Amino acid sequence: MRDERVGIALILTQQLLFTLDTAVIHHLSGQISLWQLGFLRSISGLGIAACLATTVGWAVFHTRHPVLQLVRSAATVGYAWVLIVSFSVMPYADATAISYTLAIYVALLAPPILGEVVGSRRYLAVIVGMVGAVLIIKPATLPVSVVYLAVLAGTSLNGLALILTRYLQREDSAVTVLLYVNLGGLVGFLPGISEPWPALQAWPWLAVSLSAGPLGMYCGIVAVRYAEASTLAPFGYVRLFLAMIGASLVFRETPDIASLIGAGVIVVACLLADRSLMRGVGRRVRSFRQP
Repeated sequence: MRDERVGIALILTQQLLFTLDTAVIHHLSGQISLWQLGFLRSISGLGIAACLATTVGWAVFHTRHPVLQLVRSAATVGYAWVLIVSFSVMPYADATAISYTLAIYVALLAPPILGEVVGSRRYLAVIVGMVGAVLIIKPATLPVSVVYLAVLAGTSLNGLALILTRYLQREDSAVTVLLYVNLGGLVGFLPGISEPWPALQAWPWLAVSLSAGPLGMYCGIVAVRYAEASTLAPFGYVRLFLAMIGASLVFRETPDIASLIGAGVIVVACLLADRSLMRGVGRRVRSFRQP
């Protein structure tokens, strides 16, 4: 149970870092090309992997699953395109909410690939979390477009990457996974090297994205070593709450009542996902009732 809590803490840290990352991508829309942003992110990720690999040296390149590492890298590069495009051309709240269909893909892929038992409680947590996401995104008010549908479908790549990360870490280290993911990104976004460099005022924002993105990815890679992917998935909904705060402070977007209720529903989904948290809440409630 303690290991599971470590995994949950890491995934919550990841959500904070990803909130910073996506907010910067949204802010820099039009100031840097998609190719160059992906290329720079991959270089930053390789730098972090190199720092973490100092204790193991060249052994960091050793993998027992080179083909799966390639597939995992391809899925990550594909989703990086989805991520950058969605937060560049879509409203910030919309892009954030749609990314949470990840939980559905993880719940569907975890049993056949990992052999995880996804019980009714966790399926309920996913459903409750999706209800919260719907309250925030308010799909009835949104025009159906190719971009929205493409992002919705593309999120499945992130679910596949998360599941493969869990599978790979049965025999490969987290740093090895991070290394190959960013090597794949370096190759996939190589055309970005020929793009014009962004203006000087964009670099402080880029520094936040280039550190928060790879560090968030590493937190997610390590998290699935401590807890099942289907357990961690509902906790990703916390970023919706963080995104509303960020949208209000940075983009001057004020969340409405439906969005606030949606954030509360997401918190309930997280509590449903972990029995130990539910027991803790029960103990606190009982302590308030005692004289």
